Amino acid sequence: MLSYIIPFLVLILVVVFIHEYGHYYFAKRFGVGITDFSIGFGRELFGWCDKSGTRWKICLIPMFTVKLTMKKL
Repeated sequence: MLSYIIPFLVLILVVVFIHEYGHYYFAKRFGVGITDFSIGFGRELFGWCDKSGTRWKICLIPMFTVKLTMKKL
């Protein structure tokens, strides 16, 4: 049973990440500033900033969510 659940959960996380990355890509393409792109929520476990100033974060509670925070330029 566990051999089905774990791959399913990983697949869902990958699909959600790709979906949210699409929002990120088009926001950047149309000039919307992105402050955060985090996988999960809660306390940040680790993260990094890219050259455009976006903070990429991996958070404590993944729960298959990706948070994208945009700002007005």
